[in-house]
Amino acid sequence: MDSPITSKDITKGCHVKLDKILALYKNVVKKSSLPISGYILNIIGSNLAVKSIWYQRNIERKVAIRSELTQFVNYETKEIQTLTSTDISNELLMSYSPSGSYRALFRHIPALGNSPKKQHLEIWKKNFLWKLFDLTSFNLHGDIATDMEFSSFQWSSCETKILYIAEKYHPKAESFLPLKLSGKSDEDTKKGFEYDLIEDWGEQMTGKCTPVPCICDLEQESISIAAGCPEDLSFGQAIWAPDGGIVAVAWSNLPWRLGNMFCTHRLSWIVHLKTDGSYRKLSRDSQAVRCPKFSPDMKSLIWLEREVGGPHHTCHRLVCYNWTTRKSSIIVDFIQESITITDGQQFYGLYSKTLQPRCWLSDNETLVINTVQRASIKPYLVNIGTKTIRALSDDSDDSFNFGFIDTYKDFMLCYHSSLCTPPSLLLGKISSADRIDWLTLLKQEPIVSNFKTGVLRLNADCEAESVSKFSAIYMVPNDVTDAPLAVWSHGGPHSAFTNEFSILANFLVSLGFGMVMTNVRGTVGAGQASVNFLLGKVGKTDVRDSQQAAETVLKMFPGQLSPDKCVLYGGSYGGFLSLHLAGQYPKVMTLRASKSSTQHGGVERIPPADAGSYAQLCAVTLLSSCSIINPIYARNNHFHI
Repeated sequence: MDSPITSKDITKGCHVKLDKILALYKNVVKKSSLPISGYILNIIGSNLAVKSIWYQRNIERKVAIRSELTQFVNYETKEIQTLTSTDISNELLMSYSPSGSYRALFRHIPALGNSPKKQHLEIWKKNFLWKLFDLTSFNLHGDIATDMEFSSFQWSSCETKILYIAEKYHPKAESFLPLKLSGKSDEDTKKGFEYDLIEDWGEQMTGKCTPVPCICDLEQESISIAAGCPEDLSFGQAIWAPDGGIVAVAWSNLPWRLGNMFCTHRLSWIVHLKTDGSYRKLSRDSQAVRCPKFSPDMKSLIWLEREVGGPHHTCHRLVCYNWTTRKSSIIVDFIQESITITDGQQFYGLYSKTLQPRCWLSDNETLVINTVQRASIKPYLVNIGTKTIRALSDDSDDSFNFGFIDTYKDFMLCYHSSLCTPPSLLLGKISSADRIDWLTLLKQEPIVSNFKTGVLRLNADCEAESVSKFSAIYMVPNDVTDAPLAVWSHGGPHSAFTNEFSILANFLVSLGFGMVMTNVRGTVGAGQASVNFLLGKVGKTDVRDSQQAAETVLKMFPGQLSPDKCVLYGGSYGGFLSLHLAGQYPKVMTLRASKSSTQHGGVERIPPADAGSYAQLCAVTLLSSCSIINPIYARNNHFHI
């Protein structure tokens, strides 16, 4: 029997040591801060304040931290005053009132000793805590929803009520035995139901079973559950309606709850919960809907919509509902391949899963939407009156991502990033001529230097197929010879690689790897036809596309990249695709790393891979799984992660 491989065996015969690899990883993470959200407030003439929330990994504490950055800007003189960021990691959600006079937040209070965890709703006014609600003590609902699927946190226009989503209260289940000495039973317990399965909403939704809209009344200092919520529906993404009621997305719980995190095809409706406890459906049946947003004048309601079933994520329609006439119309329809929009650029459809909380301009007709377009994210202006689309950036340049964050009084807050550069923060204002002059609020520099990157536009080798075009992003160090090429496959399959900043990509390049990330036919952002093309062909065309992209990059950099050192990396569907590549091209793909694939997760050696690349990829796999250095369990050249 072979003896287990130790970490010393991994690094034996090569110059790379794990402590140096760890130092490189820490250096990349330390410089990587990413914006989560932003808010423009207190506009007086050309003076305004900008708040932005940033995310960063903290290696020493082994946690992800969130911080708030405050900047004061004079847009005319271009003067910017930036304050030091503050840690807000224990704030679950935050929202400013319409006037900017109040700041509401949910704060997580961890368990301490015999005291259980708590969730507080805090209302701040000027320099003091104005009101505090211990939501746990009300015993009306469970945990607050803070995820991207269900959560909501919105002030009413009168600034006296706050709307949010929380888990419906479930009585505690206990055994019939042992009986309490008093012989009395708590009214809020269910005896004999301790082993009943309470179905939740799947991946990353543990404990989220029946979300309901909740209302905090600041004047009455009370918490209540919105009336009229049917038992067979789960509610989320709630907003205030013009009549004081609530508009929300309602997902069907029947016949069972399936995963919802990455699946936009679940049966759902846009519903209006009225103040009298009744409700009505605003969207059509047999549709999957999300992201309802009212225009500033509360006359137009828009949402994203697609057919139920089919690919787990795909192209969406943009639908507008007139609140007065109660009629809906399609503003942007499904795009099979591409269309030419107002400014002459090509548009490949809407693939957004979310819309920003404030996405409308002040004209009440134009909204700003981010969407994947081939290998990048770009923002678009959509006019609901003329049903026209206009790009805010040039579609001929895929070397960066340009995303919209917030808008207020025609000021726009956006970010600009690339594969090697963390997002920079930009502020712009739309003029009467629809021209935007951008002011850089926060500029970030590339993490690594001396490399080449670009986007490949490829045609599949088999020209007889209905869809032939796909893309790939590459990143290769300049000062390397005979370097390994990492072939990275994304999850999904109906997602996409874009030119957004990547910690893993920068880490790999700093280790001396070349990289290729392929958007195979079936990824989003290239038309509905491309998404549908992959159905029934998984493990075939996607494998060929990935192999073709890898061969193309190897031919572009002869001498720099070694065709004998191709390694594979991927998670979920990307892990599944990595296994197929390893099996179908064993002589080319010499090493693979798959995380949470449908078949196996691990790093496996496929001879002949040299010790140097093997040590590097083992380190990459361990570090990219968000742990620092876990114990390495190995036998027969196989490393589990």
